[in-house]
Amino acid sequence: MSKTVSILQAYRDNIKLAGSRGSALKKSYLAYALANITQGIAYALFFPLLGCFFGGTFILNEALGWFLALLLLSLISLLLQWYGISFHPGNNSQIIHETRVKLGNKLKTMPLETLSTYRTGELNNTLAQNVEVLSSFRLR
Repeated sequence: MSKTVSILQAYRDNIKLAGSRGSALKKSYLAYALANITQGIAYALFFPLLGCFFGGTFILNEALGWFLALLLLSLISLLLQWYGISFHPGNNSQIIHETRVKLGNKLKTMPLETLSTYRTGELNNTLAQNVEVLSSFRLR
């Protein structure tokens, strides 16, 4: 059963899950947000640019100014997206490794009485594939 959470809660959960890589993930999210904002502004610049071409009179300098502004914002958006995505290759594997180590440490502290209710294959499958299930497991 999945539970609906707010975007802010999902952000906090992801930063917490990232552990030592949390600050890098924050920078990645900020880069994505700024990239989306600049991309939106760049799209908005299409209207005045098209107005230069299809309006009553064509002014080359004005059209060039709008085009250069659109090009600059598009390049800034591209660079910010590239910076945001550069977080993933090295950090994702490190985050998964840290999470598995934390889960292994948590399993070591669980009482055998609790562990004995699970089949070995279930625990193995959960450890190997489903990190989220164990990270949300709470002892009663």
